[in-house]
Amino acid sequence: MKFSLSWLKLFLNKNIKNNLICHQLTQIGLEVEDFKKRKYNYKNSIVGEISSIKKINDSNIFNIKIHKNKNIKIFSENKNFYIGMKIAVGFNKNFNIKIDFNNEKINNFPWKIFTYSDFGMFGNKDFIVEFPKNVKIGSFVKKYFKKNEEDCVSINVTPNRNDCLGILGIARDLSVVNNISCNFPSYLKKKNDINIFYKKFDISFDKNDICSDYYLKVIENIDFSICTPFFIRDILRKSHINSVDIVTDVVNYVSLELGQSIHVFDFDKINNNSLQIRRSKNNEKFFLKHKKIINLSENILVFVNSKKIISLGGFIQSDFVKINSKTKKIFLGSGVFKYKYIDRIKNKYKQYYYSYDNYFRKCNKNLCVLSINRISSILQKICGGVVTNVNYFKNKNFIKKNKIILSYKKINKVLGFKINKFIIKNILKKLNYFVLEKLLKLEVIPPDYRIDILCEEDVISDILRFYGYDNIPSLPLNLNHIIKNENVVFKKLYKIKNFLLNKKYFEVINYSFTDVFSQKLFIKKSKLLKIKNPISKDLSYMRASLFPGLIRNLIYNKNRQQDSFSMFESGFCFYKNLISKSKFEQVLMLSGIKSGIKCYKNWCNNENKFNFYDIKYDVECLLSIFLDIKNIFFKKSEILGFEKNSCIKIFYGNYFIGHIGILEDSVKNFFKIYDDIFCFEIFIESFPYSLKNKINEFYLYPYSTRDISIIVSKNVTAIEIIGECYKVSLTKIFKVFVFDVYQGPNIPDNKKSLSIRIFFQNIEKCLTNNEIDILYHRCINNLKNKFKVLLRK
Repeated sequence: MKFSLSWLKLFLNKNIKNNLICHQLTQIGLEVEDFKKRKYNYKNSIVGEISSIKKINDSNIFNIKIHKNKNIKIFSENKNFYIGMKIAVGFNKNFNIKIDFNNEKINNFPWKIFTYSDFGMFGNKDFIVEFPKNVKIGSFVKKYFKKNEEDCVSINVTPNRNDCLGILGIARDLSVVNNISCNFPSYLKKKNDINIFYKKFDISFDKNDICSDYYLKVIENIDFSICTPFFIRDILRKSHINSVDIVTDVVNYVSLELGQSIHVFDFDKINNNSLQIRRSKNNEKFFLKHKKIINLSENILVFVNSKKIISLGGFIQSDFVKINSKTKKIFLGSGVFKYKYIDRIKNKYKQYYYSYDNYFRKCNKNLCVLSINRISSILQKICGGVVTNVNYFKNKNFIKKNKIILSYKKINKVLGFKINKFIIKNILKKLNYFVLEKLLKLEVIPPDYRIDILCEEDVISDILRFYGYDNIPSLPLNLNHIIKNENVVFKKLYKIKNFLLNKKYFEVINYSFTDVFSQKLFIKKSKLLKIKNPISKDLSYMRASLFPGLIRNLIYNKNRQQDSFSMFESGFCFYKNLISKSKFEQVLMLSGIKSGIKCYKNWCNNENKFNFYDIKYDVECLLSIFLDIKNIFFKKSEILGFEKNSCIKIFYGNYFIGHIGILEDSVKNFFKIYDDIFCFEIFIESFPYSLKNKINEFYLYPYSTRDISIIVSKNVTAIEIIGECYKVSLTKIFKVFVFDVYQGPNIPDNKKSLSIRIFFQNIEKCLTNNEIDILYHRCINNLKNKFKVLLRK
């Protein structure tokens, strides 16, 4: 919204500096977007008065008085002149000489009539610079504009503050901020009753909730040839609104003054003295100027006459009913419409709205009457005319006065500091609230024009805005000293993420919405959750696995010439609860993938790629941070989406905590990938959080090692062999691991060779060779008895 600050100051009983006004407007929520003092080049121009006009064909010769006895003649094709008009004149731009009224040859110099665009001001190229009649002839233009500066300001009015779309609403708020009375014009103090005259006009509505009240006036015999008064044109120009004609200028002037939308039609072009206000049907046609046709969507607010749409909500008129210089009767209308219909027109057809400010105003009942009366009185005073028809249509009142109960305790709690109750009441009364105090509570009713006030918080925000944000005291935070329980799961996840980042993994984040086809590769469709109102078909299911997102991240990077990938993602996955179909489960998961080159070719090594044991080692190191590695074991298994011979489940005691594997060929073919991809998935909430943060005593006594090489069945896993060794003595055997696996010549079919290293140590004394041998042979005997192993020679 743009307007002139000098116009705004007329309504304030105090001379306030422009910069302070801009600051105060921003503080009360009307953000100033643009206000800068601009330098204009007035080119040594002076004020002259047109004393006579001589017409020659389509051009004019003007006799212009510039001093007591000095006249000049200027030739111009511009027709926007009249005798007695005071204008800006000066030498041509290519003729740089100071104006000297004593110079007898002054009339021989090339003179020019200046337009606003010559000075770099707002205005059409054809609009000449005009001055009030009290400006002295021969005075410099620069002096006039120094006293009457260009002071257009642009502010951003929030959608809920429709009362501030007019100068009066802004002045009302500023008067409260500055603690002064507002200089309201006299017409606001009069009663604005609307009487029904003898000529009837029928307005019908197809639905009660479209409009509650509609007012109209018909003015006859207006003289369009009369020029708009200078003060109106000057105010509109300073507000960056071009002058059009007397009626349009007055309507724009009153709309900007009061902040109310007015519907203006050529009354003679409305047939049968009737108008229907209804909602449009799908693909109804609406004709604009230059024979442009719009196919309307359904439920658009339209004005219809004789089955022909003449306007969209009164804002966008058909060229058929627009006023022009030949118009004899003017239809002025204004109504209170349901907000959703106005917003719908704004959102869909704003580009066809040519009003001065592009605001679709949400109407107020009292302003409807006031604005129509204001426009008709100005027009009758300037260019005559008779009001021949006044009508008021009452449909259904859907706007109720909202009574709000407000307690001082609630105000102080919401604000976080205390405000004196007398200050609160004073602010509300200045804002024209009806205030009734009851014990420690206030019963308030907002004024009619504040349709945005709906609840206690709205009133409190009003109090704070006018109390002043700068006056809010700086107070320390009121901290709650009760120490809350830590979220163990997310603490665990935080440590896991740090570990993986140190292992040169990259974290990725993907949407929880995904497609069904990629999810079916890893989870049965019966467990998948479908979204009722998806954004698109590709995002129509909730994810049940993190792997599809990780694989797409890998493909994205591979297409950008990356060849080594280590990535992980954490987040919730969602499943149907098959026991109770109305419910679902969400599980916190951590998934990671490895693929591509592990080590590039160099002088010492050939190129190496990641393998299954690289990712298994990473997972073992990760789990060892939180859990006792002795209680972690792996079990070969079959999992959907992974190769049968290269997939293992991870157990901690009796807890199933995740799995590791290689993607099977069908998954790789789906994503069009040909390299091996190694994956792991861990259920964060499934294993206990037992972070090893104790400081262990350093063992003074040395350890000893013994190796065992055995031949065992292929079906026996290494973890079973290691577990059996630990059973011999948990206090004297502290580490067991497999350092070699062999299958091939010299090994029977369905058998394999395992080489195991066992570490023996006692924290209380140094073990003798005899004690170590006893433990060693006991391990061999246990393995022979349980797994029928053979010692290799």
